[in-house]
Amino acid sequence: MDKNDKSLSKLNSHFKPVDKDEFESISQKPIIPLGDGLLLFVGYRFDFSTITKTTVGRMNFVTQFLENDQIGCALLKCAYSDIQSEKLETILPEYCFSANFLDREIVFQKLLKWAKTLTFDLPIYSKFNVTKSHITPDMELMFDAISKFWSNYDLNDPNPNIAPFKKDVVDWLMSEAKKRNIQDFKKSRASMIDTIIRCPISRGGGNTR
Repeated sequence: MDKNDKSLSKLNSHFKPVDKDEFESISQKPIIPLGDGLLLFVGYRFDFSTITKTTVGRMNFVTQFLENDQIGCALLKCAYSDIQSEKLETILPEYCFSANFLDREIVFQKLLKWAKTLTFDLPIYSKFNVTKSHITPDMELMFDAISKFWSNYDLNDPNPNIAPFKKDVVDWLMSEAKKRNIQDFKKSRASMIDTIIRCPISRGGGNTR
């Protein structure tokens, strides 16, 4: 096990999968930290029993954990963007001096309502057989983009040099959204969809022309 694997293993030791009872218990809380809410959506919770005197900045661990998860990374970006644009309203307690926006508290029902506007499915829904009654136009467009740009890409043997360029994917999404008359479809949303469907190995640079 190399250094990166050890670091990731140590990070993951602070988190546990959420079981059904825990999910129902957390769902009853009126207000929770934003970071805990996003963790719940990917099917995990922070294991408070792992906290020691050297464990500083819990949400820094949460941030790293989410960044290492495909859906978690997308959630982070969406939440940060929507907080900045005031589409997602959080509560900043007077005692909170942390610069990490995940430390902010949020009304849980508002967070659930926000989650329903996302263009991708959340693991917690499928884990406990919570199904959505519809597929939004954005989701349908995302699935079509996967078929067009990634259907012949081998995730088991990834080659970032043959991955589609980000600009090509974004331009196609923008063009298709216009053809399909998808309202308020902006370039930032197209870029987000590209990030979600892009093979992880090709996200850190390379084919972003």
